[in-house]
Amino acid sequence: MSEFTSGQLLMASQKEAIRKHAVPGSLIKVLDEKWVAYLTHDDNYLEYQDAPDYIYQLSNDAPVLYFTNFSDHFWGYRIFSNGQEIAYLRISYELPGEIIHEILQERYPDKEIFELYDDDLQEEISKEVFENGILDDAIEQLFDECNVSAFKLFDITNEQIEKLRLILNPTYYREHKKLFNLVDEFKEIVGINEMSWIRHERVEEKEDYEEMF
Repeated sequence: MSEFTSGQLLMASQKEAIRKHAVPGSLIKVLDEKWVAYLTHDDNYLEYQDAPDYIYQLSNDAPVLYFTNFSDHFWGYRIFSNGQEIAYLRISYELPGEIIHEILQERYPDKEIFELYDDDLQEEISKEVFENGILDDAIEQLFDECNVSAFKLFDITNEQIEKLRLILNPTYYREHKKLFNLVDEFKEIVGINEMSWIRHERVEEKEDYEEMF
């Protein structure tokens, strides 16, 4: 079974801020002495432009690290502080396919989805993506908004920040032999190894939480 983890991470010292902004049905799960997970019904927003309003409101009182790991497809994070999003990263294991699909939709807006999966069309666009630098450009842009300095808001040391810079960049991405391991390297550096197999529904079902609102 594939891992699907998703939720907000805050420092344990910020529980009062969570309680102040908690929405009905949300819950707090303690990860360790430093981190707690704040889980809600609509935690799956990595790929949407706006997070729920209450996340922006919460971030006015405490920095929020949103993290998700849909292990077969993608992982990433968003950081919110003072009512704004200040960092974003999404690493897809299906990046070439996503680019191809996006180009096909742009060039053939009148075609049905199933028509876009024509073998000849796919081969034509795939060749263009790999040979014309489109994939390389996309990889360069992956880390444009990752803003690793923002992790200082969570008492992450300068040494940890430098380690993040070493792994969250286009060169490391291209050279990585086991890209699926990158998320584990990230979690190890930030200190959120316990954020695994965690999402609202799963934690609620197991009643594995400290508080529910």
